[in-house]
Amino acid sequence: MTENPSIAVVGGGWAGLSTAVHLTRHGFPVSVFESARQLGGRARCIPFGDIKVDNGQHLMIGAYQSLLHLLRILDVEESQVFSRLPLALTLLDQRGRRCGLRTYPIPAPLHLLIGIFRARGFNLMERAALMRFSARLAR
Repeated sequence: MTENPSIAVVGGGWAGLSTAVHLTRHGFPVSVFESARQLGGRARCIPFGDIKVDNGQHLMIGAYQSLLHLLRILDVEESQVFSRLPLALTLLDQRGRRCGLRTYPIPAPLHLLIGIFRARGFNLMERAALMRFSARLAR
């Protein structure tokens, strides 16, 4: 009787790790090969001076449902690995003044509508543009 050879997954980013999880769930032996010092691909913590910057947040948004599905497969509670906070953006305008948008913990899309209405540093036309842009994103 011959043993099943291990399947090589090249790359320990989220796609490679997800592939390895799905293959092992179907009984295939897997070996993951990664050239970097840590797993995660582009979605990893990066040292920046004395702090560590989480580089994965913007990468995970596009695959959010898939990520939540993978966490369920791994039996990881979402609350153990995520801290859900209202959206808060702080920017500097051309004159160096702070402007920003903060949403509130109320049901969507009201959270964004009120956030745009109460945003600092935006005139009426800019607020209307933000609302149009948000509506297009929702569609």
